[in-house]
Amino acid sequence: MSIIKAIKNKNVVSTRNAKIGLLVERGPDWCFDKQDYDNNGNQTAGIIINYFSQYLDEDKWVDVRWNGNNKKYCYRIGPINFDLKISRKK
Repeated sequence: MSIIKAIKNKNVVSTRNAKIGLLVERGPDWCFDKQDYDNNGNQTAGIIINYFSQYLDEDKWVDVRWNGNNKKYCYRIGPINFDLKISRKK
């Protein structure tokens, strides 16, 4: 997904709207298997708990703690890849 499409798609989590405490779920560039699943096999929402300016590549990253399994992982929020979108789940 390009940065232009991400800006137009307000549900995609990007550097423009990422903030600690934001409720998120898997987005258009998700490639992390079932990291967001609970122990019963259900996809869950998570909360952004940290923000990185840069990690291993050009993308910006955030840490998310998943509500269903309480595990923490890092995800890309652009400008190249967008792993998350704003969640409507609780």
